[in-house]
Amino acid sequence: MENIDFNNLATKEDLKSEIDKVRQDMATKDDLKAIRNDLSKVFVELDTKIDQKTEALFEMIGDFKNEMLENFDKQGKILEKLDSETAAHSTSYQEHKETLDQHEEILDDHE
Repeated sequence: MENIDFNNLATKEDLKSEIDKVRQDMATKDDLKAIRNDLSKVFVELDTKIDQKTEALFEMIGDFKNEMLENFDKQGKILEKLDSETAAHSTSYQEHKETLDQHEEILDDHE
């Protein structure tokens, strides 16, 4: 056990001084209320900013979606046109093939 020096104990004034130092570092109820109010304001501002950014993002996504759908429509029309052109060419080629086949038959008959 440690030897205690009874001649060098803290006085009542020493203790009050130390308590006052500790109290200076501690927050009061009013300090805590002020901090809570400040934080509430910050959270409201953040919520507002987040809502604004979210709305802007949804608008950008909507614009992008519309642009993509318009491009898909354009591509679809191009493909439909190519399909109809291909069908027309196929029909034309079939007619030419039939004509050539008839000519070959005529030539074969004359040989």
